[in-house]
Amino acid sequence: RRWNLRRAHRLGGITVAVAVLAWAVSGFVQGWDNAERERADSPQRPLRVASVKLTAPLAALPQSASRVVLVSLGGEAVWRWSLQPPQSTTERGLAMREHQHHSKPAEGAGAASAAQYVSAQTGREIANGEQLHLAELLAHFGVPVAASQSTPVLKFSEDYGFLFKRLPVWRAALDDAQHSAFYLDTASERLAARITDDDRTRDALFAYAHKWEWITPLAGKDVRDGAGAVFTLLLISVAIGGTLLRRRARR
Repeated sequence: RRWNLRRAHRLGGITVAVAVLAWAVSGFVQGWDNAERERADSPQRPLRVASVKLTAPLAALPQSASRVVLVSLGGEAVWRWSLQPPQSTTERGLAMREHQHHSKPAEGAGAASAAQYVSAQTGREIANGEQLHLAELLAHFGVPVAASQSTPVLKFSEDYGFLFKRLPVWRAALDDAQHSAFYLDTASERLAARITDDDRTRDALFAYAHKWEWITPLAGKDVRDGAGAVFTLLLISVAIGGTLLRRRARR
């Protein structure tokens, strides 16, 4: 009944056991899901353009243009000039910042996807090219949403995180049972992501069981980080106490 190392170790183990189990399970689920997402290549609309159709000279790019890609619009070869710096995060290290800033959107694009479309055959500028291009991509990927109902996504968020790497993109939401949201990148003609309620549940499990985000709205991030530090110290103390007890038992 007296207070000793064995009793302290037992009480400490009981205290941290549930939290450790929740932390380990939520981390494993999120890691497994992230690995699946990284292995799944974002589908891209195939581009088939005969070189003989590229007859118009490529005019001098606007000073704000950061990227030029060849796309197809209405069956015609078209140059797409991106008029803002790209926000692609291709390095794994930056993608992994999702662990550190899961609940805080990162700095992203300054405006909606701004681009200028110029025919590669005639050299004429195509009015409203971005919306026309988006409408074709929505139809190609079978998303039953009009381009006018899509909204630009300028920052990473809980729904569309660092893992997907592309900004800016367009978000098309469906009113289905899973509340599916499709994110399309017109610059690369890719379906950047498809998010459902199942994905949101796994992300919420990681945020609240692994990162303890439930503390943030109650007491702030400093208290959350402090609680995490105390929990870590307690876990280390329990491990050291168990090691000492095992060595004592062997002697």
